[in-house]
Amino acid sequence: MCLQKGLSSTIPAKEDEEDVNFAVALQSAVLPHKVSCIRWVAEQFGSPQTFLTSSWDSTDNSVTLWSRFHDAAGEEAVAPEVLAQKYLPGDIIGFEFVDEQTIACATSEGALSILAITKDSITEKFSLPNFHSFNNGLVSACTGISVYDRNVATIGENGCLNIVSAASASVLRTIRDNNACSMCCLSFVKPDTVLVSSRYGNIDCYDIRRDSDEPVLTLSTKSEDEEELTDTTCISYLPTQNQIVFAGLENGSIMGWDLRNPGIFSTQLKPHDSQVNVIKFRKNDPNMMFSATEEGDVYQWLLRSEHNHHMDNVFINLVQSYGPVIENYHAINSIDVSSSHMICSGDEAYVYVLEIQQE
Repeated sequence: MCLQKGLSSTIPAKEDEEDVNFAVALQSAVLPHKVSCIRWVAEQFGSPQTFLTSSWDSTDNSVTLWSRFHDAAGEEAVAPEVLAQKYLPGDIIGFEFVDEQTIACATSEGALSILAITKDSITEKFSLPNFHSFNNGLVSACTGISVYDRNVATIGENGCLNIVSAASASVLRTIRDNNACSMCCLSFVKPDTVLVSSRYGNIDCYDIRRDSDEPVLTLSTKSEDEEELTDTTCISYLPTQNQIVFAGLENGSIMGWDLRNPGIFSTQLKPHDSQVNVIKFRKNDPNMMFSATEEGDVYQWLLRSEHNHHMDNVFINLVQSYGPVIENYHAINSIDVSSSHMICSGDEAYVYVLEIQQE
């Protein structure tokens, strides 16, 4: 099913399922730039449909705060308007909230910026230029960013994982890949645990309390019927069980592991024909998952809650996806899911908002 721009469409619930949450197309709008990251803003700023985007592949790239999709009465759909904007050098690789009024941004210029967000302004608290660089002093692009509490983790093409305090701007830890291999995605899953994937395919798990740069364990992306590792393109985890992690792969597969038993992965899904760019769960809800791809598909998945505590059953008991809820022709790079709405965007420079309803 294809979601047409600006039109509403319903994804029907399966007849044999009761009380199923499903997505209903609510609104879409064109933006002036390609989007690398998109996030809902805390409802304290007004409408729950106020959102932030970061741009890439433009002459000037920015973090932009956008207005809601509806008028004050919430009855008539209106195009989002720019409420505030902050330009940063280079492509903005991504950003994450540190708290409800602070975000951390990483750029292709190797910089980390901490920005303060209000309902009508975006200002810089501090910036760490050349946060990632090669041994010869040349700037290395940041390739990923993740946040846990007040600490920010970034990775780069220089093969380094940096941990910095967003409160004090102090670098807490730097871990260097032994092969100086470019790192491509990460997830800050626990206060002391960061998962990082490098270009050679495996996912390394680092305990940032240790002095050693060696990972405490490594997750293999090679399944039993494959001879070679597949590059990991995104990492996520269950909101209420962060020991259960998921990885989207370049070949369109989704794999999962329980960090308490990392040598065994659950049944491998191959829902997509192109690389998985993002996996995102509904806020505080381990039962609903969205995935999006380089070819522009967005899938909605429902995990049966009675099986979520058994890793062997997580994938086996996935309900058939309600989707694709969006079919596009350009990459979807980012998704965010509140309790009631999913928002996504990417290289087509369109933003899509879907309402999650109870059937």
